[in-house]
Amino acid sequence: MGRFSRSWELVEESFAILWADKQLMLFPILSGISCVIVTLLLSASGLAIFLPAIRTAGITAQNFPQTAKSPEFAATLFVFYLANYFVIVFFNVALVGVANSRLTGGNWTLNQGLQLAWSRKWVILQ
Repeated sequence: MGRFSRSWELVEESFAILWADKQLMLFPILSGISCVIVTLLLSASGLAIFLPAIRTAGITAQNFPQTAKSPEFAATLFVFYLANYFVIVFFNVALVGVANSRLTGGNWTLNQGLQLAWSRKWVILQ
């Protein structure tokens, strides 16, 4: 059995566990919704901050490539990346905690998984 086929089998078993327990399916759904919300909030706040500067600097489609190389633009993209990555890993930690509990005979709930992830928020951020 090759490495790829073992990996694919593991993915299939993981999805089977998720489909068997509908509460576990909430974690990926909540993660996706949270990522959209974080992106919208950061986009709105970034637009509010940068729009006056964009108007006064006269940034157009022609000179955007130079603007995209600016440190401010890179910092903004990094904040987007960091916030969304935090959300994704946060919900993955909660999912793994609940799944591990269920697979070892426990009966953790969604709330307990979120509490586990919240107790590790600084580790996740790192």
